[in-house]
Amino acid sequence: MRLAGATQFVQTVGIQLARRDVERTHEAFEHEQVRGALANVVAQREELSAHVGELGAETRPTILEALDSGLSLLGYVGHGGAAVWASENVLNSWDVPSLAAQSRQPLLVTMNCLNGYFVAPSFDALGEALMKADGRGAIAAFSPSGLSLDGPAHVLHRALMQELTHGGHQRLGDAVLAAQKTYAEAGAMPELVSIYHLFGDPALVIGR
Repeated sequence: MRLAGATQFVQTVGIQLARRDVERTHEAFEHEQVRGALANVVAQREELSAHVGELGAETRPTILEALDSGLSLLGYVGHGGAAVWASENVLNSWDVPSLAAQSRQPLLVTMNCLNGYFVAPSFDALGEALMKADGRGAIAAFSPSGLSLDGPAHVLHRALMQELTHGGHQRLGDAVLAAQKTYAEAGAMPELVSIYHLFGDPALVIGR
């Protein structure tokens, strides 16, 4: 896995911060946090940060096109369910078969609710569906199997991005363990460590 390009999709309307400095809304501040975490990953690399509220009906095509292009990292921060991103349903498990063959599959990081809900026998959660797609989808996923909480999830998100890019880890699993340790030491919601899981091979090498 080489961190050569990254795409982050957020459900906030934080883009307003760039247009109106007077109103520093909660959504804008949240978006700053997301962009900060992503910037750590993709310094000196190509990246795209997109907003569900701004793209509207173009969100799903933009996500699918980004996946088909061959990413290293694909992230989503916002509301979600077991099989979907966002209340607007901008991506779901049933979109996966439409993906084209990819030259490279990304690490998927979803900071939402239930995208890694692996216990349902009747359907695949979105993280599972992307992982199972042969030659498409995701090479690994870091996703929650239960209900998440926005504030603590941002803390975990930043810790994971830091360890992936600056932790000096060769293996993906070591970066995740270090991020969990950093998160636990931060004193945030401890239950989150048991909700977010790594799907995929923990011995996956992180290329530079």
